[in-house]
Amino acid sequence: MKKLTILASAIALIASASAFAVTAQSGVYVQGTGGWAVSAKPGIDDQSEALLQATKLVNKTYALGANIGYDYALNQNVMVGIEGGYLNLGSTNYEYPTTAGATGSGGGSYGKTQNWGYQVLATGTYLMSNGFNGFVKAGGIKERSTMNFTSGVPGAVSAYSPESQTTKWVPAAVIGAGYMPTQNINIVLQYEHVFGDKWSDGLNMAYAADVLTTYSKPMTQNIVSLGVSYKFAM
Repeated sequence: MKKLTILASAIALIASASAFAVTAQSGVYVQGTGGWAVSAKPGIDDQSEALLQATKLVNKTYALGANIGYDYALNQNVMVGIEGGYLNLGSTNYEYPTTAGATGSGGGSYGKTQNWGYQVLATGTYLMSNGFNGFVKAGGIKERSTMNFTSGVPGAVSAYSPESQTTKWVPAAVIGAGYMPTQNINIVLQYEHVFGDKWSDGLNMAYAADVLTTYSKPMTQNIVSLGVSYKFAM
């Protein structure tokens, strides 16, 4: 009898869970994300082909984000909105020769970039009644990339700018999917692409005249992250 009671309770629980349905709702939400960022690999051009072919890249790093946004429900399934937040993309490390073809500890130098920024994105979400949803976001990020150089020669000072940086707005786009176990919580997996420049642009400028201490755009980024958001329904 006890087993039948337990079985009946389990069936009732499953039935109640399957009967749960979420609907799109307007409201303010907060979100936290964490994952991995992959910065652009060095490109090859006429000015630095041999140099960049010898470049070693360690370009995988963490990505942490915090966002606040607003959704407006057009109907039970569709929401549009706006989102703003902070994105920290950690650091990217490079090892390269100071002159084309130079090798060894006496000829190598090291480069390191740190990337972070604030972004504003327009959002669109399609929500199914079972809680699964897909979304897209598009807008821009004011990304700051800071580049540091260190000479590979022991005790030597690099002949190039020890630090250069740039802060500019660049386009960004996001695509992802989520699941809402409740009406207010959404668990998401997303991919974001930041349309910056490859390291080669920065490298060329750093190797040019001393007056050139910044490169044209912040770095291109590819970001995969998991996140959780909580919505305060209105």
